[in-house]
Amino acid sequence: MKQSKKLLAGVLCLSLNLAAFLMIPAQTAYGQDSKAALQRGYRTGYSDGYMAGYRDSLDKAVRDFAVHSDYDKASRAFNKEYGALDDYRDGYRQGFELGYAAGYDKKSFEANIT
Repeated sequence: MKQSKKLLAGVLCLSLNLAAFLMIPAQTAYGQDSKAALQRGYRTGYSDGYMAGYRDSLDKAVRDFAVHSDYDKASRAFNKEYGALDDYRDGYRQGFELGYAAGYDKKSFEANIT
């Protein structure tokens, strides 16, 4: 039973990361717009947070996004062509928090920036 939950979480993680990657629009002028780094950080953070929250929910862990090292570092998948690292980190953490809550509550995956 635990193995099937882990397998399901792994498959879900891969599919959500692929979906998040495909939703990122191609940009021709990276780094010129601070929104690009913020948006990319947000989408990556949301995806990572969603999976962390979903796993924590399955494992019946305490609901706390801040204990995850990815949230603290907030630089996974960063590329300097996106723009400033600080903008990326800001977006990543915002996305991670919202994604974590959605994943923990097992809500639908919605990585769109409002």
